[in-house]
Amino acid sequence: MKISIIGSGRVGLSLGAVLANSGFSVLMTDKEDKKQEVLGKLSFYEPQLKEYLDKTQDKLEWTRWGEKLLSSDIIFFCLSFPIQKKGDLNLIELFDWIKYILDHSKGRKILVIKSTVPVGTHQKIQNIIADNKKITVVSCPEFLREGYAVHDLINPQKIVIGSSNQTAVTKLKEIYKKISKPKQIIQTTPETAELAKLAYNSFLGLKISFINEIAGFCEKVQADIDKLKLIIGSDSIREEDFLNQGLGYGGYCIPRDIETLILSAQKKHQNMDLLKIAQNINSSLVDYFFKKIKNQ
Repeated sequence: MKISIIGSGRVGLSLGAVLANSGFSVLMTDKEDKKQEVLGKLSFYEPQLKEYLDKTQDKLEWTRWGEKLLSSDIIFFCLSFPIQKKGDLNLIELFDWIKYILDHSKGRKILVIKSTVPVGTHQKIQNIIADNKKITVVSCPEFLREGYAVHDLINPQKIVIGSSNQTAVTKLKEIYKKISKPKQIIQTTPETAELAKLAYNSFLGLKISFINEIAGFCEKVQADIDKLKLIIGSDSIREEDFLNQGLGYGGYCIPRDIETLILSAQKKHQNMDLLKIAQNINSSLVDYFFKKIKNQ
């Protein structure tokens, strides 16, 4: 199975090195100014990556020519997109590659979008491809941590594959099972896969924001933030617990304790903006539910 990777940044280069180390022949391309990274002169530090590159040079090839990529069965997109003035990502480079592959490819291709993209990008690509049945697009976001990219590729917590094409899904599963032992492989829709990365990082951002709010209050009441983090994070609540959507948080303890913490912090002139927003969101859900019933 021939594999190409477009984009040789932290994600693309780490993926290429791990694939090559597992015996795949990998062809990589990127802008000319990034060629030195594929040759082992990294402009960033990623543990284990240089060692993987050094021992896989015979399996990892660099090319400047797009037509060489067309010999691959699977093409991974690991591009990083600049943010435009209005905040949107500039996806022109991605769409240009899709059009190039569409115009020049004759055989069947599986295009795997690993780049973080807005929800709806898959549909825009499908609109470009139109009725070409030889090209299949799969959304497969990455969840790699900086400084742990190689480790996370080999030991992934999850692999998310957004596609209804079972042939493409099966081939991707074969690849991932050869390079790693994923704890779970989740097949879903492209839209869900696209949203997964954005939602996951947003969730992490909320956790960071929460602990920063709490840290500010800790200073004012002489509480130990490090011990507090240990207490909050050391119980047996699983990642998926408290992630069920519904009519707000309900019950007695959670709304009472949030209200108590907000009021206690206010007395110390500490705003708990994130908790106030949580209150507003959860208290509005019952009204939202009744409006949905009335409008049916």
